[in-house]
Amino acid sequence: MATPTAAATDHAEIVPSVIRENQDDVVEIPMVVPEGSEGTLTLARGSYEQSVGFRDVNGDGRVTVTVNTFVANQVLSSGSGYRAADPDAVTEVRAQSTEPMATGNYEIRLSLSGTEQDVALVRLMPSRFNDVRTRAAPNGITVDSVKEVEFSASVPGRVARDDTVILEFHAEGIAGVGGFDDPPGRELIYANTSMPSASATHTIQLPGPEADGDGDERGNASFSSVRIDYDNGDGGVPNKLTNVKLRGLGVDADGDGRIDRPVRVERRSVTRSGRLALELTDEQSLAESETLLIRYSGVKNPGTTGTDAVSVSAGDHRVEGTVTYGRAGLGQFGNALSVDVTCADSQDPTAPMPFEHVVSPGDDRLYLVFSTSVCAEEAAEDARLDVTLRKDRLRNGVPTGQTKRLSTSVRLVESNATLELSEGRTTLEARTQTLEGQTTLAPGSRMTIRVRSADEPSPQLVEYSGVVNENGAFRTRVDFSAFRSGSTVEVVPVANGRQIGDVHRVRIGDG
Repeated sequence: MATPTAAATDHAEIVPSVIRENQDDVVEIPMVVPEGSEGTLTLARGSYEQSVGFRDVNGDGRVTVTVNTFVANQVLSSGSGYRAADPDAVTEVRAQSTEPMATGNYEIRLSLSGTEQDVALVRLMPSRFNDVRTRAAPNGITVDSVKEVEFSASVPGRVARDDTVILEFHAEGIAGVGGFDDPPGRELIYANTSMPSASATHTIQLPGPEADGDGDERGNASFSSVRIDYDNGDGGVPNKLTNVKLRGLGVDADGDGRIDRPVRVERRSVTRSGRLALELTDEQSLAESETLLIRYSGVKNPGTTGTDAVSVSAGDHRVEGTVTYGRAGLGQFGNALSVDVTCADSQDPTAPMPFEHVVSPGDDRLYLVFSTSVCAEEAAEDARLDVTLRKDRLRNGVPTGQTKRLSTSVRLVESNATLELSEGRTTLEARTQTLEGQTTLAPGSRMTIRVRSADEPSPQLVEYSGVVNENGAFRTRVDFSAFRSGSTVEVVPVANGRQIGDVHRVRIGDG
């Protein structure tokens, strides 16, 4: 969207004159106004009408008012969902009706001091879940912004174990729904379901201590017991903690959402209302980079909604956090926007969000970034990761049973490379050769061809590199002149520091 230019006169206008957005997304209404002025925006369609007062706080002559159409439809009578982009401000919202903000054309009237300055149009269109694509990023690339997604490439439903899986969801109508900056699925305790008084499964995600925190000087915590306190001073506690069933307990050592070191419980007890204690069979340790995961079912949520203070202690290592009940806590992203992650050939990950996420509201994209170890490597030669993005429609904060979803499956295959060399029968007459091959690694990966002496008393070793293209092919120019004529060498494909293909033995000719 173009940035409006500050006005030089007392005139005000909305730029552009026609704004298109999808239902449940966030509508942006940019305006050029006199510097430091106050004004009113009125949105109207049929019996729907909302008036929004705004102020140009920093005096730059530009104000953008945003309308979260999802929030506006959930709380109909309060004028909720209207904001001004920082540092400007919305001064008041006058709800002229309690009608929902349905799809259709809305007239926007901009007024200063009661005088109408400009009229524009918002076209609010139905939102759709369009498609999902599988992308792969080379090993070692961190993907935590849309710009870094550009280092990945679309692949046909399979990703090598050394690479990173990126799922690109083209889903309209989620930008106003999801709590992407601070999602419920990353809270200290995540409740699934989060509905009041419902029977739920709770998952604890206790991070390791910082190096200068309450562990030892290396940032390690030793513990033989765990204390879960739902009260934490604010009185909000679930029921039936004595009847919970433990579904998973252990340490995630590498951040992929799976338990790497299982922990056994000797006994458990409810020491008082809202406090669950677990005594372990052995003393355990938790490093700074690790997470203690605990999942148990059969909890009855409290009958209230909102964010509740909680704390979890592993020995002397104590962390305070929150758990969210009600509509805002439904699904990992909140407001009934959730992600189902399953592994077809192994146990599912324990963490609620075994992925990182990047959101791009401008083009309705949500990227989920997975480590390929999210599904256990020993489960099968080719494991399968199944992922579904799901959005449940809400009415009065309760799911209606109407659901939009996008699903995909990704095969997690072994890292492998093949060279176009005939095993045992090749003689290299020319000392400089172009070697070609195919690999399962992601496009953009660096492939190394390692050449070493096979029959010399003092073996020599040389390496040459190439880059994998979008078709999984690679090629590199190799100079064999360092090796004696008539000798035999071994040619090996290597990536990420290890051999990923067969060893080819070839003889150096006289060329």
